[in-house]
Amino acid sequence: MPGVDLEAALADGPLTMDGLHEQLGRPERDALRWALDEAVAFGTVVQSGGACDDRGICASGAPALFALPKRPRD
Repeated sequence: MPGVDLEAALADGPLTMDGLHEQLGRPERDALRWALDEAVAFGTVVQSGGACDDRGICASGAPALFALPKRPRD
């Protein structure tokens, strides 16, 4: 999503999609979802919750949290 810095938005800790939506100034939801999907695929953002099985059926429950991946310590 042009002009949106997911890493900066997540610098203070994990957020739900709703939290990111607010933190980023309420961008279009579809564009935010695509940006998150791409960031998760590239490994720049990790997603917890929302676990899916091998058939693509996802568990319901608490909303997924998005966060920056843990960086190894030197």
